[in-house]
Amino acid sequence: MLELLKEQMLPAFIGIAATFASWLFVKFFFSPRLKISDKISKKEVNGRAAYRVKIKNCGYRMCSDIIIYAKLEVKGLEPNLKNNFDSFFIDVSFGGIYPALKRGRSILLHIYKTTEYDKSYYSPAFNDAIENASSIEELLELTDDSKLTVYVIATDNYSGVRKLYVSGEYRHKSIEPKNFCIDSVKIKSE
Repeated sequence: MLELLKEQMLPAFIGIAATFASWLFVKFFFSPRLKISDKISKKEVNGRAAYRVKIKNCGYRMCSDIIIYAKLEVKGLEPNLKNNFDSFFIDVSFGGIYPALKRGRSILLHIYKTTEYDKSYYSPAFNDAIENASSIEELLELTDDSKLTVYVIATDNYSGVRKLYVSGEYRHKSIEPKNFCIDSVKIKSE
């Protein structure tokens, strides 16, 4: 019985431990590490409100091929379908693609309200809400369950490992008319 453990089970356990150790090594040293702000900064630019989310590279190396999406979800706009969500991807700065982000650097992502989309995919109530809203804030105020989520896909320059980051849910309360701190993703407390 002891021979069976030595000859068959011990190599299997060593293989499992080595696989787990190499996975940990890749996870902590060869994958991108990004932080996304938990608040949205609102700033007036050219007489227009600019909504900004900060993304910072906290990893050991540069990230490349950064793809960014912002999705607005509104629940219950149709009176007879109160539990349904209308999801809508919102325009972001850089066209949603950022070529590279060096270690310790940040991106200030601007989120824009858009009216150029295929209206046939959405409910009439949602189309009316998009047309009538003048800002991201008004879109987030449509219902209590309205939320904005930012998705970031980044690639580690050295290993090629890709990782998806999902921000928290931004609600109307998440918007603050302040700037971000220079060295972090936090809003200044001014």
